[in-house]
Amino acid sequence: MFIIVVNISTGVCKELEVQQDPVINVTTGETAHLRCRFSHSGSLKVGSFRWYRGAPKGKEVNNDTHPTGIVRVNPETFSRDKDASISILETLMPYQDTYYCEVELMGQKGTGNGTRLIVRKPENKPNTGKYKYHYCLFIAFILKKPLNSQRLKNKKFML
Repeated sequence: MFIIVVNISTGVCKELEVQQDPVINVTTGETAHLRCRFSHSGSLKVGSFRWYRGAPKGKEVNNDTHPTGIVRVNPETFSRDKDASISILETLMPYQDTYYCEVELMGQKGTGNGTRLIVRKPENKPNTGKYKYHYCLFIAFILKKPLNSQRLKNKKFML
């Protein structure tokens, strides 16, 4: 008589949960860091992630859709830190939208609630930078300009 002993471990398969920041604010030209973290029970052996724009299965985000550049976390960071974040380099106004992170682990998929990327124009500050410099040069030029004798006689000059 043969007795077969089978040790079956019954584990509850925890649902894949994906978390994203709800809103990110950047100024045009800055790098936007879109964070995506996930939790899953068990060891990570096979997995991948994608980002979509506009809707959970919208346009896939890549260097073709964002020519200023997309930087993804490396595979080691993905598996060790459970991190599927991306960075959008030199953000432009047309990049403003909602971005969705999708993580797939061993056939199981999870999608975050989306991150709204808000891109602001840089502030315009009056009399700063090169304009302030040109204004000062103009004033200095006027103050140093000699008054001709004709203008003095007619008393039609102004400073």
